[in-house]
Amino acid sequence: SAGNPLYLRELVLGASESGALREAGGVWTLEREAGIAPRLAELLEERLGTLVAKERAALEAIALAEPVDLDLLLAVIDEDALLGLERHGLASTLDAIVRASHPLYGELLRRRVPTAAARATKRRLADALEARGPAADDLLRLAGWRLDAGSPADPELFVASSERAVAGFDFELAERLAAAAVKGGGGQAARRQLGAALVGQGEFAAGEEQLALAAGEAGDDVRRVGIAVDRAENLYWRLAEAERAVELLREA
Repeated sequence: SAGNPLYLRELVLGASESGALREAGGVWTLEREAGIAPRLAELLEERLGTLVAKERAALEAIALAEPVDLDLLLAVIDEDALLGLERHGLASTLDAIVRASHPLYGELLRRRVPTAAARATKRRLADALEARGPAADDLLRLAGWRLDAGSPADPELFVASSERAVAGFDFELAERLAAAAVKGGGGQAARRQLGAALVGQGEFAAGEEQLALAAGEAGDDVRRVGIAVDRAENLYWRLAEAERAVELLREA
């Protein structure tokens, strides 16, 4: 709610009516994501209803990319539109980082922006980021935009970004990125990352299957040993196949 009492009221009522917020034994628990109830969506749309088309498009771009640095954003939206959003109190810029002024604006727009428009915006954002040269910290965002936009990308980018997603414990995103890398011909590196992402989600048998495929594609001893260690760890600790784990290490 970001401190807005009206939004807080509608969030609580909507969550209660949808069954996401339940009382049991005197304790209220939010059991799942509540989403935006219709009445709250109406209130938010009333707030956004004064925007002209280019301002609405600019706010949609902010919602899809936030937090986004100002220079990158201005490569894909009209600067006058951003100024208009700031005058309306719908966007804010602090230390050259732009966000929607309230988290619910971004959530609503991400749900309502048409699929084709969202894909086109993310493609333009990815193009602009690549044009200026992404830093290491930008790889995950770049790959995510490329993936969502359905545009071709270097499998090496998807593998590297999947590694970052695993390191950040976002295993679902890591799986999507690694699967795209496999589909794009990423070879054993992509298979190994897909295996790691599946293991991270508790899909241990499926992870072993992908790691075994990666082992068959490994081109040198360093990769063979690394994959063998990954497989042995999964087999020993998670699948209770100690003998097979030891066998793999001896082979390596």
